[in-house]
Amino acid sequence: MKGLSGFDVLIRRDALNKPEWRYFEKKALFEEKLTLIAAPKLLARKALNTPADLAAHVVVLSSTRSGEWERWMKQAGVGEVRPERFQRFEHNYISLQAIIDGVGVGIGGIQMLGHDLQGNRLVTPLAIEAKGSRYVALIAPDVDKSSSLNRFVAWLEREACA
Repeated sequence: MKGLSGFDVLIRRDALNKPEWRYFEKKALFEEKLTLIAAPKLLARKALNTPADLAAHVVVLSSTRSGEWERWMKQAGVGEVRPERFQRFEHNYISLQAIIDGVGVGIGGIQMLGHDLQGNRLVTPLAIEAKGSRYVALIAPDVDKSSSLNRFVAWLEREACA
């Protein structure tokens, strides 16, 4: 039985204590590992072997994931590299598609990009990682806490740790 919120379990980036989520049970799943991502076809045209090479690249950003580029630069200790230019898109998924299409390079969470990395649509040109967002499972307060729901949440926690 779905709760009044319209769902049983919601998987999302941590809501950072937003009031609308305060009554939901929160289960931590994982913390993203942010890294630089690019399309192989872009790297065939423009080298990216060191952080200094970023100066010759367009950096693709997302309005919904603001601050990730800066956080990656700081945590990775990359320094003050100024890219050729920035290209910002409204949503992370549009930005991701632009990176896959070779518009520029960007920052992505490794755990969320497995399919694109395995399919060679994206590569990680620099072996530099930084901490990203935490992902959580939110369980609606008015949902039936059935054994099926509990098994699903337990499976979700195991998979997130794998």
